[in-house]
Amino acid sequence: MKTQITLLLCLTAFLFSCNSNDDEPIEDIVCDQENNKVEMNRFVTSDKESNDVLNSYSYNELNLLSARTRTSLSRVYEYEYIYDCSNNLIERNVEETIDPEYDGSRYFYEYDDQNRLIAHRTSTQGYFDYSLSYNANIVSVSGTVWYDENVSLSMQLNDQGRVSRMDLHSDRDVYNEISYTLFDYDTNGNMIKAEDYDEASNLIHSISILYDANTNPYYDQFTSIYLQRFILKFYNGAYWGSDTISSDAFNFPYLKNNIQLVVDNLCDNCYAEVIERVYTYDEQAYPNEIVNSYWGAPPTTLEVQYN
Repeated sequence: MKTQITLLLCLTAFLFSCNSNDDEPIEDIVCDQENNKVEMNRFVTSDKESNDVLNSYSYNELNLLSARTRTSLSRVYEYEYIYDCSNNLIERNVEETIDPEYDGSRYFYEYDDQNRLIAHRTSTQGYFDYSLSYNANIVSVSGTVWYDENVSLSMQLNDQGRVSRMDLHSDRDVYNEISYTLFDYDTNGNMIKAEDYDEASNLIHSISILYDANTNPYYDQFTSIYLQRFILKFYNGAYWGSDTISSDAFNFPYLKNNIQLVVDNLCDNCYAEVIERVYTYDEQAYPNEIVNSYWGAPPTTLEVQYN
């Protein structure tokens, strides 16, 4: 049966300004076609951190994440996710509902006729504004990344469509010793190793990631912006990227199983286990409690609720 989906779509012409509140005209787009649902059939409705940060999630009729509310003692963030008729995420909006000085942020994504991501821009001027081009399994990126202008980088994709190599062709103030990063995956598409190298192919960082055998409940969302999220997480190299993909799981929902350990393979006289996660599972083998420890610090606990 064909499903009609009514979506809000902002026009692609807009001015970028970190202080602008001017909204573009909104059109109603009616999709009259078969769309694939997210494969997951059980969804996270909320998760609560031990520091009293509560995330609540809702989904549309195709099981795509459509809204999120993040509540802490001092902040309430509202997230909105807008999709086109091919299930591609085209806009992400963030508003803070308590602080009147917070202007909000908007993130825009564009695609070609093959549903490949070709551009990413933000409403904050100079934050992210880059384009992507494709040549077989090589993706080239140029523009502004993390406020770095005139960035040029390339990514090589493996047979699973995952990034197996990222080459950086730009000078950066802090991390410019990294020339390229190599990534390895298991048969489920989980990243199991990430290693940074300098221009002389000397190994700088080596990170291994270990997983359990159970389903990651945040998996199979935001598939259309995988490359954008990969750039977001790994632009500064393997070491920092492997840390950030383990936190706030909807930021990188491309790991089929649950991370148990992130290990610094080159650690010398330091705490090698960068991240350790211990799970308690429900009767369906989904984690309902996650205990996180970073560099041996006192652990925090995340409690997860499902539909």
